[in-house]
Amino acid sequence: MPGSAIRIDSIHVGQPRVVDGLQGEMTTSICRTRVSGPVQLNLRGLEGDAVGNREAHGWPNMAVCCHTLDDYRYWKRTLQLDLPPGWVGENWTLENARETEICLMDIYDVGGARVQVSKPRAPCQKQSWRVGRPDWIDHVIKALRTGFYLEVLSPGQVRAGDEWHLVERPLPDATVTAVNRCWYHEYDEGLARQLRKLESLDPNVAKMLDNAENRFTRMA
Repeated sequence: MPGSAIRIDSIHVGQPRVVDGLQGEMTTSICRTRVSGPVQLNLRGLEGDAVGNREAHGWPNMAVCCHTLDDYRYWKRTLQLDLPPGWVGENWTLENARETEICLMDIYDVGGARVQVSKPRAPCQKQSWRVGRPDWIDHVIKALRTGFYLEVLSPGQVRAGDEWHLVERPLPDATVTAVNRCWYHEYDEGLARQLRKLESLDPNVAKMLDNAENRFTRMA
């Protein structure tokens, strides 16, 4: 709803387990379960949560994975996938949130914690397995509905229903959708320049920008 505060609709945690994936056995924490009541959010993530691949996901700037209820409504409308919140492995499912309105480097106070939006989530085969769609990655990239990660600046307790209070927005043009569009659909030199000026820019974001620039330059 326009003008309504972003809030946590639900919180999900999980532990690594071995499953039969699309290409054989894989270890994943994507099958997270909903929790109620207050949960401690630490610098590395939520208490009771762990990632299946620490090399790929176990970094401080990937402490919390977020998706929006708006994403779930979109997938139901376009792909006829009636998925419950948390199904694609996010820690927080958000109400009144859109990736077209949330920016990289945004800082928010949520419950007793302070968090910063760090980067978009990259769609993967584990999500494809979870939703039962081998073509999932293509659909996510086409729609630019990837979800995004948070870094925890100050730990604290959080719970479902907590509202997000914007503290700082240094890059108002760098919405999650805009950055994804720059990566996947149309390279934006001005946006890339803004991002590259950040001392704290994630190396993987910089690499994605370089790859996008090279790819679209070759296509020109």
